[in-house]
Amino acid sequence: MSFVPYKVSDEKWYWRPEAAYADADGNSTLDETNAATGVFYTLPVFIGSDNPVHIRKKVKYSKHRSGSTYPKQLNKEGYEEINLKFVGPVYHRSWLHYLTDGVVTDGTYNADTVASGQGNAAITMTASTTIAINVLAGLTGVFTGSSNTATFTIASNAASSASAVVITLSAPSPADANGKTFTLSTHYHVYTNTSTHVNPPKTFELLHVFPNDKSGGGESLIELITGNEVVSYIEKGDTGNITCTGDWTVKGRNIVTGTALTSPGYPVYPNLDFASFAQAVLTWTKGGTALNGVIKSYELGFVTDKNLIKTSAYYPIAAKAPNMRDVYLKVGWLPYETDSYDDSQDDAHTALNKDVTMKNSRNTLLDFFQIQFVDGFQEMEGDPTWVEGNLYETHIFSFNPHESTPSSVEIRECNTLDDDQYET
Repeated sequence: MSFVPYKVSDEKWYWRPEAAYADADGNSTLDETNAATGVFYTLPVFIGSDNPVHIRKKVKYSKHRSGSTYPKQLNKEGYEEINLKFVGPVYHRSWLHYLTDGVVTDGTYNADTVASGQGNAAITMTASTTIAINVLAGLTGVFTGSSNTATFTIASNAASSASAVVITLSAPSPADANGKTFTLSTHYHVYTNTSTHVNPPKTFELLHVFPNDKSGGGESLIELITGNEVVSYIEKGDTGNITCTGDWTVKGRNIVTGTALTSPGYPVYPNLDFASFAQAVLTWTKGGTALNGVIKSYELGFVTDKNLIKTSAYYPIAAKAPNMRDVYLKVGWLPYETDSYDDSQDDAHTALNKDVTMKNSRNTLLDFFQIQFVDGFQEMEGDPTWVEGNLYETHIFSFNPHESTPSSVEIRECNTLDDDQYET
């Protein structure tokens, strides 16, 4: 019999939402293995041979001595906590929903049948749904089943609370639009600090596939981690590291035997470039007046005190909602004027009207990530320094509780993913 070592290049990770804590199918039975036909997704960051993640379920022991210099008792205390860090190049930020519990995709709108608007820019949809005015503006869609396969851009939409939604396109709809389904091909995913607080928090499962080349695969591993909660996310990019890196901190409940996926099988990473700092743009104003300079780096942080509730049981019994959220944007700044330094010395108890938006794109119209503080607080980290002969400052933006208008933050992502990965 021959044996071979495990290879890091074979290790793979996948995830899917849970209907309830550690209960993917909502039948109230915890820690069940997945079905072979289960639908899983790739991670929001790329995990490969250069940045592997590996964990196994481990018993926690204690040693006790009595009447001897050597241990007289070994005791099983339970299991080590499941703490995971997924750090890698960024594809998207779909786990923000599991961190914030508050991401909304397109006001719950995905697709609907056209009731009227044949040959017109304005189309009336048949379904009753609740949508805010212009929440779809800028997105694109197609008329499924139409002879016209073109992609149409939404110019605006009417607000609706109990009636059909009227959508205005940037061009007339196809001649055979009536009765066809208008399906969004791009989506907005939005978090704001005014989102409804969710308790208990959303959780998901992780499928860890770790093959072994030994004939027959008898030493291969497939393990399912249940009850995973996202605790924090930190994303970084700078001129020296053009590919942006995302850092997800995850806590899990239990590790059980997983089942190989057969149909539809294992998903593959999207055929997209990673998020790049080369596309990052910062807009910064005080009282409506722009500050002049160049962004050299950014760090977005969304850090919570989320945890898993532990009792006398071997495993955590529930996910604990946060009491604390720290959201910030840190930027490296090449100033063209003294205003950025001077403004960092302002009195925080005075309404200052400081607004900042950092937008990072693959495509500025349809594939981007953006964080915006309105009436936020600005402070300088450390002293200004000289980098390559130029003055360099680091500024941190966050909430300001003393503004006359409540300080707010919005995190927005636009891409081709629907709500299945963002708020299911």
